[in-house]
Amino acid sequence: MAMSPRPLKSLISAERQKNGDPAATHAVIFDLDGVLVWSIPMHWQAFEKTFAAEGAGFSLDDYMRLGLGASREEVIQRVLGDLPPEKLQQLMVEKEQHVQRYLREPGIDLIPGALDFVQAVRAQGLKTAVASASRSARLVLDSIGASPLFDAIIGRGEVARSKPYPDVFLTAAEALGVSPEHCLAIEDSAVGVKAARAAGMQVIAITTTDVEKNLSQAHAVYKGFAEIRKQILS
Repeated sequence: MAMSPRPLKSLISAERQKNGDPAATHAVIFDLDGVLVWSIPMHWQAFEKTFAAEGAGFSLDDYMRLGLGASREEVIQRVLGDLPPEKLQQLMVEKEQHVQRYLREPGIDLIPGALDFVQAVRAQGLKTAVASASRSARLVLDSIGASPLFDAIIGRGEVARSKPYPDVFLTAAEALGVSPEHCLAIEDSAVGVKAARAAGMQVIAITTTDVEKNLSQAHAVYKGFAEIRKQILS
């Protein structure tokens, strides 16, 4: 759905909400991987080990090409083809087990400024949610102690269709009790931007995992949270 971008300066403003501004943002919905946490090494290594047990190679370039913004089952099927449901489920479980081991050691890195930005948003009285293509979203957030910062955490397991369909963003908005047009989404992938736009949300992209030209469907593109904070927080 096409949208006309609202002015981004002071997009997140407690005063605008208080005054009943019809364009005010009431919630911010964050992607997880590449927005809140730097999870590429974790997901790549988990897939690499899962596929190695099946006799298939899987390089970091393969992950960047096939895995960004994709659900676990989509990546498995892109690499190994159509599989019987039992086999697909088995491989999904194995990948999840590798993720759990990674989170225990060495652990996962945060995107600089991400959680500070979430806290600043909440200080403005806005609701926050995570909308991720991952089935491990809550597990990852729990591992860094960040789950309490979000009013809703929606992952692949809660929706019928993954990104680029809008389901995960619409479900997050519904869980927050906020209409999509009053939600701001923050993404790092083209497929995620497409999903958030399809949900009818204002979308900001950050260039943590992709280049600006590939994120051009976002209403604005920034290098990171320090830049976003300067531009949209009043």
